[in-house]
Amino acid sequence: MDDISDKRKQIVSKFKGLIKSEDKSDETISIDREKVIKFLKTNNIYWILLLPILALAYFVRTRNLSHLQSKYLLGLDPYAFFRYSQEIVQTGTMVTHDMMRYVPLGYNLRMDYRFVSYVLAYAYKIINLIMPSVTQIEWHIIYPVVATVISLVFLFLFVKEIFGERVALVATAFLAVIPGYIYRTGAGFADHEAIAMVFMFAALWLFALMWQSKKTIKSIIFGSSAGIISAFMYFSWPGGYRFLIVSLVGLAILSTILTKLSKNQLIGYLSWFASFVILSAIALGNINFIKELENLALLLSVVILLANKIKPLKNLADNIGDALPYKIPGELIILGGIAIIAFIVGWALGLTDPSFVISRLLHPGGTSRFAFTVSENQQPYFIGGNGWWSGFGWTFLLAFFGSIYMVIKMFKSLKVGLSIAASYSIFFIIFI
Repeated sequence: MDDISDKRKQIVSKFKGLIKSEDKSDETISIDREKVIKFLKTNNIYWILLLPILALAYFVRTRNLSHLQSKYLLGLDPYAFFRYSQEIVQTGTMVTHDMMRYVPLGYNLRMDYRFVSYVLAYAYKIINLIMPSVTQIEWHIIYPVVATVISLVFLFLFVKEIFGERVALVATAFLAVIPGYIYRTGAGFADHEAIAMVFMFAALWLFALMWQSKKTIKSIIFGSSAGIISAFMYFSWPGGYRFLIVSLVGLAILSTILTKLSKNQLIGYLSWFASFVILSAIALGNINFIKELENLALLLSVVILLANKIKPLKNLADNIGDALPYKIPGELIILGGIAIIAFIVGWALGLTDPSFVISRLLHPGGTSRFAFTVSENQQPYFIGGNGWWSGFGWTFLLAFFGSIYMVIKMFKSLKVGLSIAASYSIFFIIFI
């Protein structure tokens, strides 16, 4: 209690220090301009500025509450999650084979249906202890908004680690109100996206802390924590977690090719990989998930990172690259060699099917009528009624040029950064 009292006194004294008395004989006070400016220059001001952004995010996502009347949800999946969570609250468990779906055959529930349902059910049990008057349907209505506000805090922390507080504040403000992000994170849409984004941004933040850590023990702790949270995202949204995995795998491989990966970064990355795979294997009861294309890419990235640390292999790759008409970095030789070997071995073992890979590249949105009707499979056209430009307008250009700046900032050498950014821009424009 003494420590708490001391801390409270310190906080009060800081705020008292912002004001000063003009005359000790009366109680007239005025703001000390220098102390106010000094306070505004500290990082604490950004947390204060973050609060209205979070409040705005909550506000725009709850404008439909009166229409929901504390009893309606939006969409079919939210009702499925509500039914499963209700069963958990009432019985302590849930079915693994739902006979109310795909009648009369039923449907074996995926991990995301089970995981999210348990999270929502136990979250409601906790909330019900604090606010007994809140019904379960009311909790499901407001849950996406609460989860989104929490996810925006993690987004702020993540971007702050890379670009600083100012950019983090702007990025958080944009995501808080951007139209395309509101519906599935708004009140009533109790699907898995809202909770999955909490885990995604939390994992990215922890990964960023690991990547920049100078101490081995911190790299292991942050890396392992990021892996656990990444597994939670996988359990929440098996389709969406690919964005997380592929992004981090791409970062690791590019860093290996273009810059020298530090010892702590390698250890942290291996910790992230190990904790993700181990937790996923335990939860799923098998290792079959590693056969998924993005998880094979994750496994491949670990092999590439370790191979570049084997001196004889690295020297051989450097010699091969130097002997070619156009000098190619040894890291790129190792990447290409391992990718070819992995493809051949995977094909021989039945892990990869060339026809499947080609089909996914030519028809990323699927070919069946079922796939075409899924909202998430909407084709990413640039122009047209549902195109990116009509949906985002000038904010798309802001994001595009911001991504170019991000690529440049990734590298210490301005020349390397500009060349990579130019290649990235050309590659993107080709596909418009």
